[in-house]
Amino acid sequence: CEVLQVQLSNYEEQVKVADDRGGELTLLHNSQLDILNTQLDHTNSSLSASQQQCNDLRKSLQDSQLKVASLETHARELQSSNTALREEADNTKHELQLLQQRQS
Repeated sequence: CEVLQVQLSNYEEQVKVADDRGGELTLLHNSQLDILNTQLDHTNSSLSASQQQCNDLRKSLQDSQLKVASLETHARELQSSNTALREEADNTKHELQLLQQRQS
């Protein structure tokens, strides 16, 4: 009976040590989880900022594409106008040459 009492006492001590160790491990794991959560928060914050920059750049690109399209349209209009003016100038030059020939 005394042997069993000693064994029981030893088991109770082992359980207490295991409980203490488990508590320490829980504290350690909780501390590590806190650190990881903080890192995750920072990562999420950086990701949100990067996404916002990406969205801003996408909007800027779209605005630039619209401006380029508008400038291309304006350039075509100017080319058309320039072509019409050249034709008019050629016609006027030709008429002037005809008038000069008649006067001669």
